[in-house]
Amino acid sequence: MSDNPSAAPPSNGPSFLAHLTADLAVPFAQAEVACSDLPVIEYRHGNSPVFYPIKMPGLGRVGNVILSGMMPLGSPSLAALQQQVAAGRPAGTTIAIDLLDENGNRAATWNLNNAWPTQVDTEDPQPGASTFLATVRVSFEQLAIVAPPR
Repeated sequence: MSDNPSAAPPSNGPSFLAHLTADLAVPFAQAEVACSDLPVIEYRHGNSPVFYPIKMPGLGRVGNVILSGMMPLGSPSLAALQQQVAAGRPAGTTIAIDLLDENGNRAATWNLNNAWPTQVDTEDPQPGASTFLATVRVSFEQLAIVAPPR
C-alpha cells in the first residue's frame, strides 16, 4: 500500500446507495457491517471415554450495518425514516445497498433480508453549512452479496 495520500481514490461523492424502502434511496459515503460470527459449541458426552470435547457450530450471530454520510439540510426522506424508527420496529423487508464505483455505477449489491432501521442519528450542521452528518443503523437476519455480471 502506498504512503502517498494522493494515490487514494477521490471521495467526492457517495460510495453507497441504500434502498431503505420501496420509494426511499439514500446515498451514503460509508457502510460498515459490524461483527458477524459463528460461535463454537463444545460438549462432552457424559459417559464418553474420549476426554476431548466434541465441537459443533452454534447459532450464527450477525451484527448491524452502519451507514453514514453527509445529507442535505431539510432531507424529507431522512425525517420520514426517523419517524418510522421512533414509532417502533418497522416491518422487516429486504434492504438493498449498492456499492458504487468511481463513476457512480453499481459494482455490487448487499441484500439484507428481513432488515429494518433501528437507529437514526444526526449531528447539528455547522453554521452556514448546507449538509449534516447522518448515521443509520440497520438490523438484519441474513446478508447476501450479489456482484453484477461482467
